[in-house]
Amino acid sequence: MQDTAQEYQKQIKELEQQVRLLREQVDFLTRKLYGTKSEKTSALEIEGQMSLFNEMESCAEPDAHEPDLVEVCLLYTSPSPRDTR
Repeated sequence: MQDTAQEYQKQIKELEQQVRLLREQVDFLTRKLYGTKSEKTSALEIEGQMSLFNEMESCAEPDAHEPDLVEVCLLYTSPSPRDTR
């Protein structure tokens, strides 16, 4: 009777440890799948590939003044019927 109780206790401890490890794996994989992601293009940079789109940003001055936007209006007049032949 004593031996079976000890075996059950041992089996319970092993199963609890297995559950704990599986929960850790689920937490890790959930964070990996659904967690925040950040693209690190510097790690992915291949000669002539990823740097193609970052060329202007790499040589631009970050403190440079942005130009003011100007609204441009164009008036279009349709040709009169007598001008078309």
